[in-house]
Amino acid sequence: MELTGTIAHHFLLSLSLGMVLFSLLVNTELTGVGFYKVVLGISGSSVFFSWGLFIFSGSAIASSVSLLSALVIFISTIEFLKHDDTRSNLFWVLFFIKLAALFYICWDFMSQNLLNYGFFLSSMGLLGSITYTMVLGHWYLVTPKLTEKPLVVGLILMWIILAIKIAITGFGYNLAQGFFENFTQLGSGYMFNWLMLSMRVLWGYLIILILSYFSWRLVRMRSLQSATGVLYVMTFFVFIGEVISTYLFFNHGLYL
Repeated sequence: MELTGTIAHHFLLSLSLGMVLFSLLVNTELTGVGFYKVVLGISGSSVFFSWGLFIFSGSAIASSVSLLSALVIFISTIEFLKHDDTRSNLFWVLFFIKLAALFYICWDFMSQNLLNYGFFLSSMGLLGSITYTMVLGHWYLVTPKLTEKPLVVGLILMWIILAIKIAITGFGYNLAQGFFENFTQLGSGYMFNWLMLSMRVLWGYLIILILSYFSWRLVRMRSLQSATGVLYVMTFFVFIGEVISTYLFFNHGLYL
């Protein structure tokens, strides 16, 4: 699969797994099943397009991964059609089967390499936590009496994941210092390498960190619509930051 398709595949799998994993933050009894159906729509369609991307690009895909992708889509469809506000034991079983399948699909996508998989999971965590929290913020228009605690927890988790991501970038920079030495011809050359790293740190980390502080303050003031607006901007920047990071990883093998 060409680089653009690989980046798109990485993004779709990260988004799908992140939305499913972070859906554990809020009980469907509090939000109503409607919110969970929004999460299912985003996650299920991401897996569907990821699966289709492999098939229509003509790339080889393991039969186990193809079957697991079909299983995830099937379970998501069943949940969408049959899920009530209260999650039954059966639906908990289906949920964890789907979650395990997604973890394996992503493990296979990262060539079953532990270091690469850890890099993927950190990217998934940051993308998933911010996107899920942003979607949840919109739901306060539907259920205005919902406590702000899930948003607070989501932001705290995002900060933890962001700290891990920054540490990984520092680790990756130390491994790849040759890419940033004067007059280097590694990667795309000295200037372009530094440009990409600068955009990755500025847009993917610094701006998100600043905006998350304002979102936190707004949530604590229960100015939830304003906080959601800030989260919307954060989602845009995390998309940009993770696309740059993914490009550097798949094109040059850099953990940034």
